[in-house]
Amino acid sequence: MILFRALLHLQGSSTPHSVNETLAALSQLGLNTEAFGKVYGLRRQHDPLGRAEVDALFRQYLSEIESVVKFVEKTNVAQP
Repeated sequence: MILFRALLHLQGSSTPHSVNETLAALSQLGLNTEAFGKVYGLRRQHDPLGRAEVDALFRQYLSEIESVVKFVEKTNVAQP
């Protein structure tokens, strides 16, 4: 979440403190955060995922990471 908060800071957005606020702010930038929320939620869940669920979630997570990287690459931040 630290990298996501840094991205929001670079975009001039306020820097949220909670995970849910951070994911909501990223969503407002047009980024899909569903998998990030699911992975974060797994930390509290006691029921393990099945292999197919893990595979699908991992694919979705990687896709969302790729979207974030592309977003950052397109971002033009002025250097001081």
